[in-house]
Amino acid sequence: MNEPRSKHDERFHEALSALESATGTAIVPGELRTWCHAVEDSLEPLQLAWRERLESDHLTFEQILRNAPGLSGRVDQLRKAEQTLRDELEHFASRVERLLEIDAERLDTSEEPLDKLESLREQLLAWIVGTRAHETELRTWLLEAIYRVAGEID
Repeated sequence: MNEPRSKHDERFHEALSALESATGTAIVPGELRTWCHAVEDSLEPLQLAWRERLESDHLTFEQILRNAPGLSGRVDQLRKAEQTLRDELEHFASRVERLLEIDAERLDTSEEPLDKLESLREQLLAWIVGTRAHETELRTWLLEAIYRVAGEID
């Protein structure tokens, strides 16, 4: 499924890759604040790209329903999953912001923030994988709907 991407899709994928790169960087004691800033800097454009993406996905949901009304339950599941991913993204952004509000010395010298950041890092990486899986699932169901209209699938 390597179809051409829109500018919105390109921005979204670039922002998602930037978050993955920032998040995938090892969290080194003494550099926690630097890691947090890198993740925060990558979250901001992703949040903007995500809003654009929602508009595009809304049109995709409509197209699926127009072509295959019998997939309405699946579309509802996809919409709920997308809402969950969006809520989690907002939650991650606020967690990083709160961590950056911690006193600079404590952030880079205490073990407690390191443990929190490692947990956040794992959750962010899982979220990235989940986001990519959701995108693939959405495109798969769009193709299913199109093929149903064409009569190529039972």
